[in-house]
Amino acid sequence: MKPIVHVLALLSTCAVAAAQTAPIVMTPQQERAVYDTLIKERVWPPPPPGVTLLIGAELPREVELFEVPTAIDILPVRRYRYTVINDRVVLADGGTRQIMWIIPRR
Repeated sequence: MKPIVHVLALLSTCAVAAAQTAPIVMTPQQERAVYDTLIKERVWPPPPPGVTLLIGAELPREVELFEVPTAIDILPVRRYRYTVINDRVVLADGGTRQIMWIIPRR
């Protein structure tokens, strides 16, 4: 029985990991609403030198990630954390810090 429990635990862990890195699909209108909401949240400090803004890149630990506000009701977006770098909203996985989506300045 124990091997089955281990397999089930492994499968549930994989399912959670897959759900956390699910692709983000947004219409242009949703993307604009997300950008407009998040850009107004706070004053954004300049990024540390050498930050690479590419989907799949890992953000350095010096970049603070924030929880997406409840005002944004797009579930795939709410799974991630965000920051703003050079007027771009960056959505990243909170655990791995991997960039999942970049919304350019509007």
